[in-house]
Amino acid sequence: MEILSSRVLDHEHSYQAFTAGILLNLHGRYSMFVDGERGKGFYDILLESNRGNRPHILMEFKKVRSNARDDTMRKVSRTALEQIRDRRYFHGLKGDVLLYGVAVRGKNVVVTSDLRHPRQRRPDSPDTEPDGWKTCG
Repeated sequence: MEILSSRVLDHEHSYQAFTAGILLNLHGRYSMFVDGERGKGFYDILLESNRGNRPHILMEFKKVRSNARDDTMRKVSRTALEQIRDRRYFHGLKGDVLLYGVAVRGKNVVVTSDLRHPRQRRPDSPDTEPDGWKTCG
């Protein structure tokens, strides 16, 4: 029996709400925020770690046209990840942050991820960004 048809997921926010519902079981380990303002915009989902040894998690969703090709899905997923970086949704978070750019098309999903972690600022280092964070991978 099919409880939730992919046809119901006709908007980016539908996927966001569906994912947020699944992530509710992380209550206690993470505090979840949806459509919050941080940095230079509004992220889709933020899981803020309640324990210092776990990374924070940021997710950005992008819905793709139903006739989009797979290479378009990959590109849109990377674009979502770049949006997290460009708009600095991680601003103010202490510790490691996992970033996920998620492209969705019906039942198909492509996820691009990255890990950002704080490090001591070294102005002479080419991979150090102005905020003292380093992009991994």
